Amino acid sequence: MQIPYNGSMMKNFIVFAWILLFSFTIWASERNKMFLMQVRQFSTKKESVDYAHKQIKDENSSFRIDAVEFIREIKDVDSIPLLQEYVNDRDINTFVIYALGDLQAFEATSVLIELLNHSNPNVRGNAFAALGKIYPLHLPQGYAYKEPETRRNRQIKKIKLWWDKSGLTLQKNYQRDLHSDQQAKEALWEKYGKKYLMDSSH
Repeated sequence: MQIPYNGSMMKNFIVFAWILLFSFTIWASERNKMFLMQVRQFSTKKESVDYAHKQIKDENSSFRIDAVEFIREIKDVDSIPLLQEYVNDRDINTFVIYALGDLQAFEATSVLIELLNHSNPNVRGNAFAALGKIYPLHLPQGYAYKEPETRRNRQIKKIKLWWDKSGLTLQKNYQRDLHSDQQAKEALWEKYGKKYLMDSSH
């Protein structure tokens, strides 16, 4: 039996969807404020980062996404090994992958390439975007995360061949814009970390 089109029902559904989205946005904003209130209690970068790591590791924490975003915002490259452990965590993996791209995590290249064939298209798309941030001048183009699997696989094969051929050289000579020496890390904390906490307090 064909169900007749009901304009009123559709309008009510759209209104409900907007209310739901608005409520989620408000909840996410309040949750982030609560997370930052906790972080501001610490006097050092190490204490703040350790707290963020603890939230990421705790599967029951409501601050896991906020913690990943905090690591990304303060440009903490020392957190890259931890983030790599959570690229397959369904609750936070899209945020983790986005953070790896922003942190120019060349150490995670092989992991990101494997994610190009992930079952979740958002994960695939974020993985390719992250690789593009890490290797803007070298990454082979042509991959599209929404393409049929056979086409994706052809492009993934090209990317893997590129990495097999050039990966060692690229990693050896890679110069992250976010420098990794201790003095530069402290400068990043001063520039991004403290500024992020101050800006978020308003």
